[in-house]
Amino acid sequence: MKGGGTMYHETIGVIGWNTRLTMRGFKDLVENNQDIKIVTWLPSQGKARAIGVDGTKYMTISPTIYDRRRLCGLRLDQVILYDDERKKIYQEHQELIHWIKKESMTHQIPEEYEFLFFEDK
Repeated sequence: MKGGGTMYHETIGVIGWNTRLTMRGFKDLVENNQDIKIVTWLPSQGKARAIGVDGTKYMTISPTIYDRRRLCGLRLDQVILYDDERKKIYQEHQELIHWIKKESMTHQIPEEYEFLFFEDK
């Protein structure tokens, strides 16, 4: 519970090295968890949203259409970085990751869990 007695629901963003990996990472996350249901699925636009039975919100953040104005006001509790074995996401999208870290994180969970890396198999 967060102040005022209202239930707090986390928001988790998924970012892949490119739009294709973003959508694949999101799909893997949803398909591997029966408690998450897709709400929006627009792969051609790199957009997807889902909600968990516990109220947790999941969304994609496409790095290829990164625009700070589109991310303004976005509050994230956790970010899943999804890439292949090269892990180029850290170099290629350093500015996006830094901006999210600085401007969008709620810091509701321990810092070591704010950004998690998952490798595409």
